[in-house]
Amino acid sequence: MKHTLPLIAFLLSGISNHVHSASYTLENTYKKLKPRYSELHLPDDSPISNLNVEQHTYPGKLRSQSITIIRPNNNTVLPLIVLVHGGGWGSGSPAILQTLAAKLAAKGFVVATPAYTLSDEAQYPASIHDIALATQWLKSNASRFHLNAEKLTLAGSSAGGQIAALLAYSHGKLSNQSASLAVNARVLINIDGLSDFTTPLALRYENDKNKAVTSASKWLGGRYEEVPAIWQHASPINYISNTSPATLFINGGFARFYAGKKAVQEQLTERGITNKEHVFKEAPHCFWLFHPWQNNTVELISEFINKQLAVDSSR
Repeated sequence: MKHTLPLIAFLLSGISNHVHSASYTLENTYKKLKPRYSELHLPDDSPISNLNVEQHTYPGKLRSQSITIIRPNNNTVLPLIVLVHGGGWGSGSPAILQTLAAKLAAKGFVVATPAYTLSDEAQYPASIHDIALATQWLKSNASRFHLNAEKLTLAGSSAGGQIAALLAYSHGKLSNQSASLAVNARVLINIDGLSDFTTPLALRYENDKNKAVTSASKWLGGRYEEVPAIWQHASPINYISNTSPATLFINGGFARFYAGKKAVQEQLTERGITNKEHVFKEAPHCFWLFHPWQNNTVELISEFINKQLAVDSSR
């Protein structure tokens, strides 16, 4: 089904179609950030023509989950981006990423934004299984959606960045899990997502002693002192290998959200794996949702993916 709605209208129309927690929405985030960032505006709402937008479901770990697929309105086989939303593992929905997804699709990608099990329903690793299963479902339907699943980019923002990184670096072979989820990404885009839950900086917030429960402890099934192994298992840094994908980090001005990044960069560099970063130094967390940062984020992502896929094809 072809949509040429203004982007903001498309985004807001999608919010009501999701049953997930509504605390992390574009509207709420805008109201929270606007008083502190006068330059912040809702993203460009001009229509992007020649895009197909389809709503489907895929078989998740516990139940069926929704997935939105956006692509140019043609039959060209295009690289796949699986874009994972954030929300502290316990809120949010794919709707919040639809403007970003649409702009990426307009650059010549098939962009899929899957829903996944939130922490109110099940703890780690249910959400990881969901995203892996969504990726496998897309691969099995590659001809239907005219996508090249061998040219897979896993991307995510905030909690979604951590989820994408964990799957990309582990290839779906999580510690303490017998089942292999078989995901092989060529590129990882980590937008303000944690790389290591156990750094002092991450623990200061994710294991905050002044809070009975944090977003991370709820998702991981206990505080760091109670289940340290799980906090390690969920940290992407512990899965870096010689087969890790090329990685682009895009970050704002608050290092707590991307704790562990420097150590991951060092490990990737030691192995000769391409890794780049871009920091919007004065930007808030959730910068990728808003002007003046969203269009730049789209350009950074599309340029990095295209360059990396071209390098891989020449080998």
